[in-house]
Amino acid sequence: MNDIDKERAEENFRRLEEALQSRAPVVRQPHLGYGVAFAASAFLLLVVATLVLSFVIGSHDGKVQKDSLERIASLPRMSVYAMGIGYLGTLVWSFFLYPHFWKRPYFDVLQWNFAAVRRYWPLLLTGGVGLSVAAGIAERFVSVPDTAPMNAFFKDRADLWLITIFGSTVAPFFEEMMFRGYFLPGVAIAFDWLRLERSDAARAHWESSSTVSLQAVIFSGIFTSIGFAALHASQLANTWGAVFLLFCVSCVLTSVRVRLNSLAASTLLHASYNATLFMVTFIATGGYQHLEKLQH
Repeated sequence: MNDIDKERAEENFRRLEEALQSRAPVVRQPHLGYGVAFAASAFLLLVVATLVLSFVIGSHDGKVQKDSLERIASLPRMSVYAMGIGYLGTLVWSFFLYPHFWKRPYFDVLQWNFAAVRRYWPLLLTGGVGLSVAAGIAERFVSVPDTAPMNAFFKDRADLWLITIFGSTVAPFFEEMMFRGYFLPGVAIAFDWLRLERSDAARAHWESSSTVSLQAVIFSGIFTSIGFAALHASQLANTWGAVFLLFCVSCVLTSVRVRLNSLAASTLLHASYNATLFMVTFIATGGYQHLEKLQH
């Protein structure tokens, strides 16, 4: 190699080294902070919506009737209205705000990946039905008290239709986005960060890759499934057998989300699971006409 070629090679190497050094480090998204803000927003909006709706509905001629706020706030349909406002409000602001921080489209960061649904939708729909049937069989060995808050929806036909529509559409979409869109990757990222060796080489590897370890995915899947089950525990009067069943269902949803790399896939499976539960009730009560058949 002559001197000219040697100088060119050194110059090319120098430029490559400068380019690598100037390259911005990879930022893993969505990290846990986004999920916490998302969940906190939904909770706060839910509380505010419950208070406002109770006040508005409980007022008469501009005056709030005595003891009416507590009574109205306890109505089953009130919780659905409040959740709808909290969920949809949170989805709207996060959809418009978060991409400004991510510098990427909202659904790309959350790995919506609707292509997996187009390819596997028959399996996802039938999988939801099968999962619901399996959970229904398991529930025969679990005794949920009649006083469980969830059972309040099965005493009024209008309330039951309301929770059927909400539980088959908005609820699975929001819950999948929160637990498997935000918290699943967020907890996994935090897990790997806490395990990261504090060295320049480890930090350089962290900043050059966006992947998470298998251990982090497994830990996050279990952790977020516990959270998913805990979210519904009060609805089931903290009947731990039923809560454990929800934990198992969440693990299945997580497995599909990870295996297909698609939040849309786990959302469709979740919606199919919920819809099947309501369909069984619909058939058993003659189209919600004979709710007395649900009474023990």
